[in-house]
Amino acid sequence: MGTNEAELDRIRDVLRSHRKGLTIAEIARLISLNRISTSKYLNMLLASGQAEMRVHGPSRVFYPTQRVPLSTILNFSTSMVLVMDETLTIIDANNALLTFFSVEKRDLTGQDIRYSPLAAYHIPEVIPVIRKALESQDSTVEINLENDGSENFLKIKGVPTVFESGDHGVTLIADDITELTRYRRHLEQLVDERSRELTDTNARLVRTIDHLRRARRDVKESEKKYRELVENANSIILKTDLAGNITFFNEFAQKFFGFAEEEILGQNVLDTIVPHEESSAPDKEIISGVLSRFPDYSQSKVSRNIRKNKELVWISWTNKSIRDAKGKVTGLLAIGNDITDRKHAEDILQQSEEKLSAIINFLPDATFVIDTNGVVIAWNRAVEDMTGVKAGEMLGKGDYEYSIAFFGRKRPMLIDFALDQNRVPLEEYHYTRHGDNLITETYSSYLSPKGIYVWATAAPLYDQLGTLIGAIESLRDITGFKEAGVGQPGTRPKRARKQRRDPNLAA
Repeated sequence: MGTNEAELDRIRDVLRSHRKGLTIAEIARLISLNRISTSKYLNMLLASGQAEMRVHGPSRVFYPTQRVPLSTILNFSTSMVLVMDETLTIIDANNALLTFFSVEKRDLTGQDIRYSPLAAYHIPEVIPVIRKALESQDSTVEINLENDGSENFLKIKGVPTVFESGDHGVTLIADDITELTRYRRHLEQLVDERSRELTDTNARLVRTIDHLRRARRDVKESEKKYRELVENANSIILKTDLAGNITFFNEFAQKFFGFAEEEILGQNVLDTIVPHEESSAPDKEIISGVLSRFPDYSQSKVSRNIRKNKELVWISWTNKSIRDAKGKVTGLLAIGNDITDRKHAEDILQQSEEKLSAIINFLPDATFVIDTNGVVIAWNRAVEDMTGVKAGEMLGKGDYEYSIAFFGRKRPMLIDFALDQNRVPLEEYHYTRHGDNLITETYSSYLSPKGIYVWATAAPLYDQLGTLIGAIESLRDITGFKEAGVGQPGTRPKRARKQRRDPNLAA
């Protein structure tokens, strides 16, 4: 072993035993090496992705890198995964990609992606994503594939990759987002239609109010028409004085916010329908005098408001200054429409996009991850669907709580054996081992009134330094295949051995 490699090993060992981090001076002292040489070796580890550095005040603190190797993701991901080196030569591809494009791995590996069988599928659109990944930048592109009259949408993400050798490359992760794209287009259409309706409604109301202002020569008649309009309008209409105290609150507003007229009149908007945390500086400035300085003040805005029962709602407001018969500004007129449903739809769309960026939620199989203490740190959407248990209810739970979702009681699952494979009693449970991966089939009477057959696979997770950081398990409902008398697609199960205990304990 060369001197450089020996020193690198010493630094890796020191970082591994001091996970709270060390400065250059501390590392140099622990390995009895000068600071200049220590800094050089640390830069080599940073470049190869085997260490990371964070700045704390004037100090740079170094830590061992903790990340799941690419090979682990490839073993479990049903997303399409393609790995290339920095020359764009294909190194590896998973079964999901090979199946989707109907190509053999031997026809891809060793080929430049631009001249491979994949070159016919919008490769020019993907090349910029690859280039950015080689520059250590994450980027994403969506492409549209048309084949035999069918239309498919793929979302492709380029991830910068550092191999064990320190060489750089790119991992492309592709997911079929056809259904999501169709749903998103439909949702955007609904939001757009509703927005146009709200805009038209606000415009009509503002025009009506302007007409009433021009007709103030007959004060009594104008006031009568005005009250008839606002009381019957299917919108929130309120007025305030220059201090922000409510002087008018129409019937629709009373029903919507839950305040009786005698409760709300005279109260300040900041104490009633505007949440305390939403009382921004611009709101307070308007109430404290901006109307006096800008008599023709007019504004449209969307804000979060609160009902009497503390329920938060989103309102699209059109605000306009009010003048008396002499033209003096006396307050503010606000017309609002409830857009809570639209905001919720927008939030759902945004959350969907954010979740797609997390690899665990790209997996269509029910998948969850535990750390070395057996605490759940990931619980994807597919496992929510299979068990009916939401991620928010399961994340952070330990002590075999996750097994209740599958079997109705606490007990070890395949993921626990993967975390500590010394616990696997070889002579008592049926499973197949591929390296560190454990694979089994089992039956659960808890997940469905009729029970379902489940195919499961689990494996330990290691960081870049080879330290065990947890375990992952994926489960798939194969009841349909069992009832049809065929095996699990993509697997060649061995003949089952006789089980001596409850077969559910094998998964």
